[in-house]
Amino acid sequence: MIRAASPVVILWGFALLSWALPGRGAEATSRPVMAEDFEAENVAIGEDLEVAPLANGVWLHVSYREIEGYGRVPANGLVVVSDGEAALLDTPWTDSQTRELVGWLKAELDVRVAVVVATHSHADCMGGLGAAHALGARSYALDATADFAKRDGSPVPEETFESERDIEVGSRRLELRFFGPGHTVDNTVVWIPDVQVLFAGDVLRSSGARALGNIREADLEGWPTTLDRLEREYGRARMMVPGHGAPGGPELIHHTRDLLAAPR
Repeated sequence: MIRAASPVVILWGFALLSWALPGRGAEATSRPVMAEDFEAENVAIGEDLEVAPLANGVWLHVSYREIEGYGRVPANGLVVVSDGEAALLDTPWTDSQTRELVGWLKAELDVRVAVVVATHSHADCMGGLGAAHALGARSYALDATADFAKRDGSPVPEETFESERDIEVGSRRLELRFFGPGHTVDNTVVWIPDVQVLFAGDVLRSSGARALGNIREADLEGWPTTLDRLEREYGRARMMVPGHGAPGGPELIHHTRDLLAAPR
């Protein structure tokens, strides 16, 4: 539980959370969450790190880093909590941010981070993997992601898979899936079935994005097919979380398609 003495007040909008909390009627749980539903004052746990509740036992973490040519860039990840354990779906940008997040989770939610999933090899997904390993977390990633980490001299995910793997955190199941290339050739998504939340990472762009972002390692030809596969499998999601920007619903798939089709 969050301590009552905590100096920061969460102002997330409880209507947004109602679809994911127990005891609600069918009408409250029937529609996807849309990007316009997201207006929140996040819980600041550092100058460049914030968290906010998304669903029952699911938190969004947002970390910031100055990137030349882009400015102060926010990156999303999720925390999934169950039975005293937590999974990080992507780490913050850095080891120090990751240590700060893990410390906050222990102090405020009384959970230990047991699992980390890296959805691709860039720093906004696994820049804090070394700290997570040092703190005792077990890490999972696509085999290609581990290969890129070795190539780059970065901490390497410990458990790998070719296209899919199911793992558990506490009593919750997480589905790790690779549907094909997009923003990178190794972008993985994670499905949280009990709350129907999809962490899509950088394979999806937020509704506020006006461009595809960093496409130096993108497969622009293969990306639309990946979106088709993603929609067939998880188009029923009530919430989709992109790698950057506000979460939304299945409209993020259509928006990303539109950006891919736009002249560059």
